[in-house]
Amino acid sequence: MNGLRPEAVAATLRWAEIILTGTAAVWLLRESYQAYLSSSPTLILTLVGAGFAGLWSGVTLMRMMVRNATAQDALGAPGIVTVQEGRIGYFGPEGGGFIAIDALVQIDLVAAFERGQGGLDWRFKDEFGHMLQIPAGAQGAERIIDAIGVLADLDYQSLLSAGLGKGAGIYPVWRRGTGLSLPGSSPASGS
Repeated sequence: MNGLRPEAVAATLRWAEIILTGTAAVWLLRESYQAYLSSSPTLILTLVGAGFAGLWSGVTLMRMMVRNATAQDALGAPGIVTVQEGRIGYFGPEGGGFIAIDALVQIDLVAAFERGQGGLDWRFKDEFGHMLQIPAGAQGAERIIDAIGVLADLDYQSLLSAGLGKGAGIYPVWRRGTGLSLPGSSPASGS
């Protein structure tokens, strides 16, 4: 036996966090049931732990789905994305730039009608009026989800709707200070 296949190791590592947190949730639920049967005071603690483990597993799965949906839509799009020191940068064949995450006021996903031609872009706007548009399939664009994950009130439903091809349009993902109570199931009209 020559060892493990590299693709099997990569798949295991990709799913490791979900597998571990899911296993922890199941184990804690089993412990909760046993605590319930024995009227143990640890029942509440194990139920809370199981809830947190299940929630963490679900959030991790959602992040993976969003990353895959946006990255697979336009694989091979031109340009390179960097995320460093609180800034998102894009170097494209016809332009690019940087935008500071703490200066953002608006994030949208723009889905073009023709998805086969790189039809999903991130669009960022900062408090100074600067806009930066990045193809979701650009090299390194998967880092954007992690970078904006620190922002409160991200609309993951809009991310999924845009990424899974729910139609052309502008999908509002985040707005500063609004609590973003925008519908995520359909694209917004206008810009």
